[in-house]
Amino acid sequence: ATLKNRQTGSTQTVKTRLLVGADGTNSIVRKLSSIPTWGFEYGQEAVVATVKVTNQQGVALSSRNNTTAWQKYLQTGPLALLPLWDGYSSIVWSTSVPEAKRLLSLSKEELAVEINTAMQENLSLSHKYSLLSDEDGSKLLPSWLRKLANDTTDSSSGNSA
Repeated sequence: ATLKNRQTGSTQTVKTRLLVGADGTNSIVRKLSSIPTWGFEYGQEAVVATVKVTNQQGVALSSRNNTTAWQKYLQTGPLALLPLWDGYSSIVWSTSVPEAKRLLSLSKEELAVEINTAMQENLSLSHKYSLLSDEDGSKLLPSWLRKLANDTTDSSSGNSA
């Protein structure tokens, strides 16, 4: 293969038995090398969301109490609950395409009911899950990063942190 340096315009010929093009789905390396690809539809999509995890009394779990990843296998595919920090978890719900479209059409409150029903059915989980409002987005940062962001914002506006 001949490589061209875009900055200097110089070229170099390289011979190799293996070329790795790890530049994503629309790989330029693959296209320029005329490497064919194939694939197929799985008939599933994933619904991904961040949820606040609370106990049955509505008290948010601390990072110490939210350390277990859960996965439940449903008829349409798995629902995974992956702990983040400060009582937040990420869900990945792999399901059929029609079910994913239905779930995505629900309000946040309705989706939270679906998640709670799916996770608690036939399990002894005592946690409840609620979806975040748009203004809660900054709470997704770990507390140390939130503090750093606030300190930076305060100092850039002329206020001392």
